[in-house]
Amino acid sequence: LRSYKEIFVEGSNGKRPWVERIDTIVTSVGSFHSWLEFNNELVTIGGVSREDLQQSCLGDVGGVLIPNPRPEFNADEFNEIASLWTGIQRKDFQRIASHAKDLGRPGVIVVAAGENKKAIVFELVKQKLVNELIVDQALAAALADECHIRTKFGS
Repeated sequence: LRSYKEIFVEGSNGKRPWVERIDTIVTSVGSFHSWLEFNNELVTIGGVSREDLQQSCLGDVGGVLIPNPRPEFNADEFNEIASLWTGIQRKDFQRIASHAKDLGRPGVIVVAAGENKKAIVFELVKQKLVNELIVDQALAAALADECHIRTKFGS
């Protein structure tokens, strides 16, 4: 608990928590099309049904849930599910991403592989939550297709 408090609540010796002092994050993304341990914890421990998770959330970045941009999106349901996460928050990603250029830092660096990550990565870029993106060829081709860009590895 002491470490959690220093990272997310208040730092030692009156300093701000670590999460407010960082200027760069290297992270991955999750797509709720493939069920990993994180998703299973939301379902098994958090009591969230897989259907509610898929309807409300597109995926996650560093554990932070990203709402599904579909018209049938239910904000109340999403907020209830998102409140189960006790780690870094969306506001932290937003702050780091938006201040990266001014601070001369890389900001939020996302590493992702596989075309199944196309929707979540595309949404993160649209929401300006990513400064640097490292992807494999399959995801690069899928993103290029989404943007209607012809590439040597895309269409």
